[in-house]
Amino acid sequence: MKKTVRGGFFVSVILSIFLLGSCQQVFTFSIASGLKRTTKVPSNLTSSQAQKLADEALSSGDKTLANQLVGSYAKLIANTTDPTEKAALEKQAVNLVIAGSGISDGISSALKDLPSDPANLTDAQKTQLQSNITAIASSIDTSNVAAAASYVTDLAKTDPSAATGSQMVMVAAALAIQDTGGQISNASAVSQSTIDLFTSGNTMLQADGKSNPLATQIGDLMNLTGGT
Repeated sequence: MKKTVRGGFFVSVILSIFLLGSCQQVFTFSIASGLKRTTKVPSNLTSSQAQKLADEALSSGDKTLANQLVGSYAKLIANTTDPTEKAALEKQAVNLVIAGSGISDGISSALKDLPSDPANLTDAQKTQLQSNITAIASSIDTSNVAAAASYVTDLAKTDPSAATGSQMVMVAAALAIQDTGGQISNASAVSQSTIDLFTSGNTMLQADGKSNPLATQIGDLMNLTGGT
């Protein structure tokens, strides 16, 4: 039973993002693959310099620059004593991790050509979805995802107004894919903290009218785990 629940969670993480994206733009930054750049990130960035480069990375979809900036943001976060500034830095750092990981692009690609109602997938489409999710696991960069989870969890505790449900759900998706290797059969590997992060984010999105309440049930409805 536990396997079924976790399998349902894993698939619903992926599909809930699909439901979000089918209605609106979830994020304010570009999720299109950016052109490779040669922007050099200085070793000691000021907050204003970091913000300028972050805006450039997010608006252009430059994954390389986004990943390079995560370390700089970690230093700025560790060194600031202003709660408001820390919250702003953490929020932007999470955006950079999501952009740099390629999770948005990966999920968009995985769900391409599938029907808009994921509860009505055929067996062949379910098999294709599993194959596509496996492909995400091999293509995304999860090196900074743990840090993003820490930041967004801290935001939810210290400055709830700065935390966003879309960030929580996307980070949870990356963690779930990382933990399972993209295999729904490995759903038991998903940690409780990842489930809690997704649940909190999805609850926030539902409260804002940005998420389908059925999203968390889709995995079980699709019965992709083969459990009972």
